[in-house]
Amino acid sequence: MSAFEMTVDRLAEAERKVQRDPDDDLAAERLRVERARVGLCPDHGLALTGTVRRTCPGCRSERKATNARRRRVQRLADMVYQDRVEREVHPEGEFDAAGRWYPTDREDAGDITGRVRSPSRAWPYGYIKACRSKRHCRVLVERALKGLDVPGDVELALEAIGEG
Repeated sequence: MSAFEMTVDRLAEAERKVQRDPDDDLAAERLRVERARVGLCPDHGLALTGTVRRTCPGCRSERKATNARRRRVQRLADMVYQDRVEREVHPEGEFDAAGRWYPTDREDAGDITGRVRSPSRAWPYGYIKACRSKRHCRVLVERALKGLDVPGDVELALEAIGEG
């Protein structure tokens, strides 16, 4: 038996093991190794193409889909950001008696109060400034696309372009 035939047999055996038990991580990793050994894509089992960046059609289509999603999120986040920076809409929250602004739970999204210092009488707008950042707008858009509860202006932006 030639070396190629032995490799093909190992590949076929690895594929059978994964088909018998899809939850076996060790068998799945062995299959990836055998695919790479014979020049196939470890993830999809398709032939690799290209000279510099060897990829399979499955990897390319996944990358295109990921890039398209990233561009869509960025476009929506830019819309929300622009509205907030130009003060056409305001982040959800309220002021306390000392004039410090605090976001609502929907607005906070778990990323503002954890990473921005708490407001003080001298610097009362730390949270509202962070809620108008591009980073925060992107977090809100990603949450909205996952179907989680977000502020009204983010929902309106999604509806405006037909995403919501």
